[in-house]
Amino acid sequence: MAKLFISACCLVLVCFSNAFAQKNEMGFLLGGGKLSDKGDSVGSFAFTISYTRSIVWGLAVEGSVDIFSAKTSPTYRDSFEAGQIAAVYNFPSLGKDRIITPYVSAGAGRVSTDFLDIPGEAIYRFGGGVKYYFKDESPFGIRVEVRDEITRKGRQPYPLQGPRVSLVSVRAGLTWRF
Repeated sequence: MAKLFISACCLVLVCFSNAFAQKNEMGFLLGGGKLSDKGDSVGSFAFTISYTRSIVWGLAVEGSVDIFSAKTSPTYRDSFEAGQIAAVYNFPSLGKDRIITPYVSAGAGRVSTDFLDIPGEAIYRFGGGVKYYFKDESPFGIRVEVRDEITRKGRQPYPLQGPRVSLVSVRAGLTWRF
């Protein structure tokens, strides 16, 4: 009985939230920033592939694969991969053409240099940015965001000595809504 009630509630939410409408979005972002602990920092390259699904009232869920790299020795650059899920709030569009949409996001995931051999560490993400669509109904746009991802060193070979590591980055790229 409880399962049927929960299923009915979920169906009502889906029907009234227009979840069947085309509210999907893919993003491809490139950028860079600083990987830092309390006393030191190194430059880092960052890349993101994301899928966002709008739910209701500007709220969306985003899944992403994020890759960043840092120089771990004078001759070697190591890459770190993260899988994350985040809540995204899209503010109402600016202007009468509805082509500019600011947003904020917060999420969590796992990060590792090699998920097969090295257990991942928890990573937390906080950020915000803006999406610019070429026209109101255009499927293509540009996305720019500032993001802070925080993790602990754990078993990962970060080139920094502190127990807590932060990656502050700026990323920009294309977004496609369908």
